Amino acid sequence: MGPPTEQSQLMNVNQLICPIMKTWDNEKLRRLLPSYELEILSIRPSRVGARDRIAWLPTKLGEYSDKSGYHAVVDLQKQAPQSLDPPLGFDWNKEIWNKHCPPKV
Repeated sequence: MGPPTEQSQLMNVNQLICPIMKTWDNEKLRRLLPSYELEILSIRPSRVGARDRIAWLPTKLGEYSDKSGYHAVVDLQKQAPQSLDPPLGFDWNKEIWNKHCPPKV
């Protein structure tokens, strides 16, 4: 990709969007940001000019709550169950309990 050109170094994101169709300008993306093209194309620009906002994707309304955060963590744990076995070669006495440190620690 290399360093930005004098023309492109002060560009804003809105200059990568076609002002008429409100879609990404694929030619500019390929020319200026080829290694990020797929990630950028996965973002859908607003066709009506709506402002950007932060959205919590696991909920329909995009709003975070303690409950939705809890359910997201539970779902992640279901997808990748954790092993209850300690890592091979991990010695609790050596690594944790027999450290030379002040008694308060």
